[in-house]
Amino acid sequence: MAAKKKPRSKPRNPVARHAPRFNKPARHRLRTGYRRKPRDNDPLSE
Repeated sequence: MAAKKKPRSKPRNPVARHAPRFNKPARHRLRTGYRRKPRDNDPLSE
């Protein structure tokens, strides 16, 4: 019988374990020198 999972307030992102750096929004990088390729409909640039 499988053990019951402990309840967590926020479910863990199953992708985070494989790609910790790519599934997060890059909002914090706007402060640094990093700039994405500009897109036509970009919600972050406004």
